[in-house]
Amino acid sequence: MKVSDLMVAMSEAGAPMAAILIAVRALEERDAQIAERDAERAGKRAKDAARKKEERDAARRLASNVHGQSMDNPATIQGPSVDCPSDVQIDPSLSLLPNENKSNPTTHTHPDLDIPPARKAHRFPADFPCPEWAEADVWADLLKNRRTKDLTNTATAHRKFVRAVEGMVDDEWPPGRLLEAIVALGWGGAYDPRETRNERPPRLSQPRTVRQRASACDHVVDHRDGFERTLDDSIYGTGAAAIG
Repeated sequence: MKVSDLMVAMSEAGAPMAAILIAVRALEERDAQIAERDAERAGKRAKDAARKKEERDAARRLASNVHGQSMDNPATIQGPSVDCPSDVQIDPSLSLLPNENKSNPTTHTHPDLDIPPARKAHRFPADFPCPEWAEADVWADLLKNRRTKDLTNTATAHRKFVRAVEGMVDDEWPPGRLLEAIVALGWGGAYDPRETRNERPPRLSQPRTVRQRASACDHVVDHRDGFERTLDDSIYGTGAAAIG
């Protein structure tokens, strides 16, 4: 009902003018509230539509950057397009992603996820693990050297070996190079390969006994007289040879 029709109806019903004005103001306030609510809803719908459009555009740009192809390029879309006549031949390889084209395998690798093949082939003792600076194959050869020389592979031996190798490091000799040289020399211990040395110290010869020296000198003629021979027999035993 229009406001004018309402005022006529109230006047004919004998309503005072003050009541008619109150009713008219109430209707105007209600209409204003309805109009404001409708405006808010329309603004919200417009914002939602703009946000969804922005999200779709962002997703389209992201897909274009990842695959190196533009979503707006008709050559990347299979089938006829408004911008591309249906009689134009489109290369099917252009519509495939790099990882879907069997003739173009991906060459991208992840160095942080790749594991060197050598480390996969060896299993080292828990107390004698391979250090980060050592190659697994060289470390396996070191363990062979240590087994050959009957060296133990305890945690203490491991700590001492690694500490000794790292203590010999300089600019020209990193720990990996030192380890490779040690293993190449057939050593099982951490010795400096830049120095010429034997891994095991030479055995000191024991002093020979009188009998050993005498047996080595059997060809020597005994020039002792009877007194000297009797004195030697009393000291070293009967049958002692001359000490020359």
